[in-house]
Amino acid sequence: MKDMQRLYRYKSLLLSRHAVPTQELMAKLGISIATLKRDMAQLREQLHIPVVYDRQLGGYRLEPGHGRQELPGLWLSSEELVALATMQQLIAGVAPGALADQIAPLQERLGRLLHDLDVDSERLAQRIRIVHAGQRQVLPSAFNNAAAATLARQRLRITHMNRETGQVLERVVSPQQLVHYRDNWYLDAWCHHRDALRSFAVDAITDSRRLEQTAIDVDESTLRTHTQSGYGIFAGLPKARARLRFSAQRARWVSGEQWHPQQVGRWLKDGRYELQVPYSDDRELLGDILRHGATCEVVSPKTLRERVQDALASALTTYQAPRPPAPDPSLHSPASQPPHAALPARPLLDPTGTLSERLHALHRRLLETVPAIDRIACALYNDKDDILKTFIHSTRHGESLGHHEYRLSESRSLNELARKGEFRVLDDIANAIRSDTTHSRWLLQQGYRSSFTVPIYDADRLLGFVFFDSMTRAAFVPTVQRDLVLYCSMIAMAISREQAAVRSVLQAARIARDLAEVRDFETGAHLERMARYSRVIARAVAPQHGLGDDFIENIYLFASLHDVGKIGIPDVVLLKTGKLSDEERVVMEGHVQKGIEIIDRIVGPSRNHDLPDSPILRNIVACHHEYLDGSGYPQGLRGHEIPLEARIVTVADIYDALTALRPYKRTWSHDAALEELRRMCQAGQLDADCVDAMVEHQQEILDIQQRYKDEEIDS
Repeated sequence: MKDMQRLYRYKSLLLSRHAVPTQELMAKLGISIATLKRDMAQLREQLHIPVVYDRQLGGYRLEPGHGRQELPGLWLSSEELVALATMQQLIAGVAPGALADQIAPLQERLGRLLHDLDVDSERLAQRIRIVHAGQRQVLPSAFNNAAAATLARQRLRITHMNRETGQVLERVVSPQQLVHYRDNWYLDAWCHHRDALRSFAVDAITDSRRLEQTAIDVDESTLRTHTQSGYGIFAGLPKARARLRFSAQRARWVSGEQWHPQQVGRWLKDGRYELQVPYSDDRELLGDILRHGATCEVVSPKTLRERVQDALASALTTYQAPRPPAPDPSLHSPASQPPHAALPARPLLDPTGTLSERLHALHRRLLETVPAIDRIACALYNDKDDILKTFIHSTRHGESLGHHEYRLSESRSLNELARKGEFRVLDDIANAIRSDTTHSRWLLQQGYRSSFTVPIYDADRLLGFVFFDSMTRAAFVPTVQRDLVLYCSMIAMAISREQAAVRSVLQAARIARDLAEVRDFETGAHLERMARYSRVIARAVAPQHGLGDDFIENIYLFASLHDVGKIGIPDVVLLKTGKLSDEERVVMEGHVQKGIEIIDRIVGPSRNHDLPDSPILRNIVACHHEYLDGSGYPQGLRGHEIPLEARIVTVADIYDALTALRPYKRTWSHDAALEELRRMCQAGQLDADCVDAMVEHQQEILDIQQRYKDEEIDS
């Protein structure tokens, strides 16, 4: 054992008890009695440690009242050595160049101290590394002046560049504190130009000069409130509180991070993690959210969510342009390379076209960079029924899977993806699929060999799933996955935006409709039945007309608004239980025109950019009393002049009017109502395909009727 190390051992032994026997010291240190006596003399005479031999206790001890006598340069445990080496590394990296002259002597002394302890500081530095990321270069004079003025309480004249605007400004400030944050230095100071507290990046100070004037001191509590209440380096009192949700996988990291001293975090039942943080300026928070990509979702506030959407859309625009071709070695002139036409930006967020049209446009664009994608499909989730149903798709190879729905709870794998917010990659579908569901059989029949599945959300609500399929095995490598997840965010935004528009229209129309409901006995159950009957019919007839699942979904959403115009009908006519007079019938039939006017006021008379499928809603309201033989109203349309969506709703409306419970009429049985629909079909009034759909799906119709019953009404 080396002398310096042995002397250190004396410290721990002497401090461990009142007295340490001679034999124990010799045994533990592996020394002779002569060496022990020589060491004791060195401790007393050279290092001035008051160690004495106590004959009564039979050992060496420190004199009482000795205080804390340190062995110079020695009293360092292994933990303290680590701390010392770490400190040396931190000092070296805290501001490279800015304090080089001042730090050099301190580093040299630390190095000598480590050397005295037989520690190779260079080798230890290789074992303990401090890695700096994003550190910006600081002018030594700027840092030195800022530090000196802060400690000496002097004002400082600075020339500072605002990197966002590019402006170079000159300010006189009273420095309050220097802050080292995320590997960069900031000066919190009172700005005498703005008469307010401001934070200046020291690396953006291009010139500085200390002034003779005394700096203003800001009250400590005011300074703390101003600089620590906001998010990150941006000061100021919080203006909002961000509510963020992280996927179950990302939650393992984020749950242990501190984003803000006043943050609030909680685990959700599905394994995700919700974090709430206050902020005054969203610039730094926006960057932190974006670095988590699709694993982080902004639930609120709406303004921050929209900022993230815009940032993602802008990023997508950057990556939508195809990569330039690799240069031909035989050609030396860049001008000889053929130019690439820029692709149109942001197709999914472009307000023109239906969602289906926009998904096809997205697919065409993706094929230019990922040609192996043969199908993109989106399925929507209805949490009320736990139903996942096909919605929109773009299929290049194979037959599309449409008009299909099933319970999400019956798919263990998809249910798990939705719960955890994770993705699924199948590199070899034939070997990976073990279930015998309709969807699994269809995948194998089409010859798809790999797939990528991503759940999509609107705030905390599961929207559904996006499915990417390829005829190529292992087509979805990590780089492709990364890009597709970004596209999925765009798909979710587009669907959320359209659904928000639909909800807005429905809410506005239902406010009017609800008033009519109270007076016309049209219960919520009636409207629910109408929507579901109409969906059953639409699902059956859509394939014959080449219509997709988005058409079916629109029928389901809009069918309940067919009689919205009744709000404008006087009670004396609307509530009359007997037969209407000719004049009263004319008034009653006027509810169709009033309904059109209500819808036009809400969405406009033509296609609404936020709701491109609004013509379907208008057609339902305008034509649901038209008959194929021209005997209907208000226009007396015939045959295919009546839009399909109106023909569907007409059959559903008549069936429910016959079978529903009303105080002014008898209730028809299911069979009798179907017989009446057949009669009207034979008379040329109703669409035969729509009536057949009711007959062919009787059990589903009866299930809806049973589930959404009217309450008993006193006659």
